[in-house]
Amino acid sequence: MQNTFSFNALDEHTKNKLNALYNEYFFSRHNELWKRNGNEILSALHKTTNLLYCGEDLGWAPAFVPAVLKENGILSLEVQRMPKKSDALFTDLSIVPYVSVATPGTHDMPVLREWWKHDENTTQLFYNEILKIPGKAPAEASGEIIKIILEQFLRSPAMWCIFQWQDLVAINEDLRSNDPANERINDPANAGNQWNYRMHISLENMLDQNTFNDEWKKMMEKYRRN
Repeated sequence: MQNTFSFNALDEHTKNKLNALYNEYFFSRHNELWKRNGNEILSALHKTTNLLYCGEDLGWAPAFVPAVLKENGILSLEVQRMPKKSDALFTDLSIVPYVSVATPGTHDMPVLREWWKHDENTTQLFYNEILKIPGKAPAEASGEIIKIILEQFLRSPAMWCIFQWQDLVAINEDLRSNDPANERINDPANAGNQWNYRMHISLENMLDQNTFNDEWKKMMEKYRRN
C-alpha cells in the first residue's frame, strides 16, 4: 500500500491513519486467532510423538510467538547472524534461553569462512566487538578464529548447539576445503541452486583423523557438552 502513487498523494495525517489501520490489521488483529490455531496444532503434535521440537522463529514473527513456544516447551532457534532484536547486528549468545538451539548459520546461509569475506566492515565489527580481539581483522578466517567463534556457542546457555560440518572441520587448516564458496548448501535467492554440496572427505576418512576428533572431544568435555 505504502508504495502506491495514490497513497503517496495523500496528506500526512491521512497517511498516518491508514498506516495505523494497516499495522493493526496485519500485525495484531488476528493474533489471538493465530495463537489459538497454533496451540491446537501443537497440542495434536504433542499427543502423537515424544520428539523435541524446535521452532524456526526467525525473521518477522508475531509478538505472541515466544510465549507460545515457552508454553509448549518448544525450543527457539538462535542464529548469531540473524538477531531477533531490530537494533542488534548479532545475537548475544550469552543470554539466549536455555530452551533453544544455538547455531552459527543454517543451510540457507554461507558457511562462516565465506561469510567472513562478504563485508569487511561487518567482519571488523564482529572481530573487535563480538570476539573481543583488538586490531584489524584478517582477510581470511583461520582455523583458530573459527574455533573461537564455535566456542561461543559451546559456552552459551542454549540446551543445544548445532553446527554445519563445514564449520566444524574449518578449525583444522589441513582438513578444511580450499574454497568455502563451494560449501554452501542452499542459496534461496538462486533459482538454479541444486543442493549439490558434498563433503570433500568421506566419513570413513574422518574416523581416522585422530587430531581433529580428539580436539573436538576435549572441547565437548571442557564445556560439558558431552
